Amino acid sequence: MIGVEERISQIIANELPNLSADPFGFLEVIVSVEDEFKIDIPDAALEKLQTVGDLVAIVKGFQA
Repeated sequence: MIGVEERISQIIANELPNLSADPFGFLEVIVSVEDEFKIDIPDAALEKLQTVGDLVAIVKGFQA
């Protein structure tokens, strides 16, 4: 089974063209991650998000 890190990396790779061209590309990544893992990341957590590692930690927190 594919791990959280690998799946998030795939999502980011799929959205990469949008990240540079679209100011809402980051939001598209977040929505894709939420859909993939069937979670709803609170706005307060998103405001603190700075790295992919932060995103992985948030997702893993929902799985605990």
